[in-house]
Amino acid sequence: MTDVTINICQPGHGASCALCCGSHHPESAFLREAGRSGFPLRPPGVADGMQCSCIGYLDAGKKTIGCLVYASERPPRVESLFRTTCTHFSCRAREVLSGAEILFAAQLMRDWYYYALLVNSIDLLRELTARYRTTCDVPREVLEGVRASLEARALVGD
Repeated sequence: MTDVTINICQPGHGASCALCCGSHHPESAFLREAGRSGFPLRPPGVADGMQCSCIGYLDAGKKTIGCLVYASERPPRVESLFRTTCTHFSCRAREVLSGAEILFAAQLMRDWYYYALLVNSIDLLRELTARYRTTCDVPREVLEGVRASLEARALVGD
């Protein structure tokens, strides 16, 4: 359902996602750097042990995450990585969200941590897009509540 012109993993607006590859895994270096180490995270749709060693920061400011191999020129010798490793990761959000929903989440969250959780909390994202015409219409207290809700969902594995 996703528009082919929108990359759900790198939609812009400061948002990025590598959730299916393990960015939110409890042992993730990203979580330690973000001050969230020690949380028993269980993001929706992510297997407990899933963590690919090829995810990393794509920028010097450590704001955008993604596949370090895919970000390279993809030399022929790494094609086997995509045929073997990457085929084991899946993203339900990629299959069901519209481009407008993805962009709404990216513009609302503007980071890798909460954006990834929101696009994978499909019902919550759809509630927000139905209630607010644009991200500018989302009151600050609602945004803070959404972040708290996403954090709580990740902690309990909902």
